[in-house]
Amino acid sequence: MKKNRFLEEFEKIRVQLWNYSLFLTKNRQNAYDIMSDSIYSTLKNLNSIRDDNSLKSFMFTTLRREFFKLSKKNKSNQEINEEFLIDNFDSEVQFDIKVLFDMLSKISEDKAEAIILTKIQGFSRKEIADLQGVSEETVKSRISRGMQELKELMGVEK
Repeated sequence: MKKNRFLEEFEKIRVQLWNYSLFLTKNRQNAYDIMSDSIYSTLKNLNSIRDDNSLKSFMFTTLRREFFKLSKKNKSNQEINEEFLIDNFDSEVQFDIKVLFDMLSKISEDKAEAIILTKIQGFSRKEIADLQGVSEETVKSRISRGMQELKELMGVEK
């Protein structure tokens, strides 16, 4: 893949990558760091990326790996930060987002990640399976069980 093509395709997924980075790190500085490291790693390996679809998968996988490297260094759990809330939302929407992320923090990380990626980021089960290194059935199960747990936490009837 050529650098110009990379820049065009990166621009299409930049916001999704940033949001995923914030979801993983729950901190703007760490999100920036892993995003930068992911871009650097992608540029180093640009010749191995076959097509545009591979770029998205490659970048999200690289971002996730960078997060795990950072986690091993820090080993500290961080609380969901107010920075998660996007400034241009009104206070009611900010409150709803905060409640959602509070609830997501109460279910397993794998389930929360699968829900965020599919319901908010719009990823397919296959893309999530590739990213998490599991089968599509496992992703389907994580989403289903995670959604059920969220409903129970929120007191929503079945």
